[in-house]
Amino acid sequence: MSLKSCYDTACMLIFVSDGAYWISKMIEDYFPKAVHVLDLYDLKNKVFNLFGTKAEDENLSLRDQ
Repeated sequence: MSLKSCYDTACMLIFVSDGAYWISKMIEDYFPKAVHVLDLYDLKNKVFNLFGTKAEDENLSLRDQ
């Protein structure tokens, strides 16, 4: 089975990345139906930059396991 046939038969493609523009653009261009998920480290940093709070408070569900 070739790698190409794996993409054709998958019911969902999920890419996890740091959110760099070039990665988002590549996913959009080559895998338009894929789901792009921001990795936990960079998601926590974005939360901190937006709200000025760490994503580790007991009221937030963004904790490392």
